[in-house]
Amino acid sequence: IWGSNNSVGNNRIQANNDGGLLLGSTSTPNTPIRNNLIQDNTGPGIILYGKFVTISNNTIHTNLGSGILLERGGYYGPINITLINNSLLSNNGCGIKGNKLTNIILNNNSIQNNNGEGIWLEGSFITMNDNIIQNNTGSGITLGDYFSGNNNTLSNNIIQANNGNGIRLIGSYGTYYYTIIRNNLIQDNNGTGIEGTAFSSYNYTTINDNYIQGNNGAGIKWWKGVNMLVHHNIIQNNSLGLRVSYFYYCFNYTTMDSTDIVVENNKIECNKFGLAIDYCNDTIITVSYTHLRAHETSLHLVCRLL
Repeated sequence: IWGSNNSVGNNRIQANNDGGLLLGSTSTPNTPIRNNLIQDNTGPGIILYGKFVTISNNTIHTNLGSGILLERGGYYGPINITLINNSLLSNNGCGIKGNKLTNIILNNNSIQNNNGEGIWLEGSFITMNDNIIQNNTGSGITLGDYFSGNNNTLSNNIIQANNGNGIRLIGSYGTYYYTIIRNNLIQDNNGTGIEGTAFSSYNYTTINDNYIQGNNGAGIKWWKGVNMLVHHNIIQNNSLGLRVSYFYYCFNYTTMDSTDIVVENNKIECNKFGLAIDYCNDTIITVSYTHLRAHETSLHLVCRLL
């Protein structure tokens, strides 16, 4: 589809020898895509290069690529895209994938059993609310950009039983500002609950009021942060409760320390280890409650906090 002010609705799009639906240029504004069944195509379910597009109430499953692919045309990627009330199931790629994105909203989507990340988006001003992301073979959510990704918010999502991390923030030597992760249920993932990966600095990040439990890695693991606030989270039954550390950059033998970290009023209990803070400067830690197991004494608690 090329052009503006079109509509795609109430179609069955299946078993085609490439993608199911293509919006083929950046000049396709105001095109709603709604109430379609898109299945069994040999490429992605939807490929979108456009802007000001709403994709809603579609069922997109068992395609041989990602469920929805948001592609850039030239330097700029999709702008002002809303995805709401879609089901993305059992696709042979990510549930939703995109790069060079700006002003993206994902609300009330069900993203399950895909053969890749549940959601993998690179860009800024991305908001994800009230989505269910579970049983995908990669991480539940991978978010970031290779050089910058600012003002992204993840809230009120259920992220569980994925084969990678629950939430993974990526980057490559960039700086990321004003990420908010709040009120999410993050449980039973095969990796870390929330992880900020190496090579990048995450500045002014807030992680609050999340329930993070039963993950095979740490509840929260952060490699490099400046002005970071972690508060009022419940972190339990993970291999490690919370770790904030530094990244050692082996190519020029320098370290990137974390600074101005506040960890307060979290409930950290029943993890193998509770809290680890490595090479961080100007850090404030006030843990409201750290649970001792039945066989432990206060000495064990001290060991877990160091």
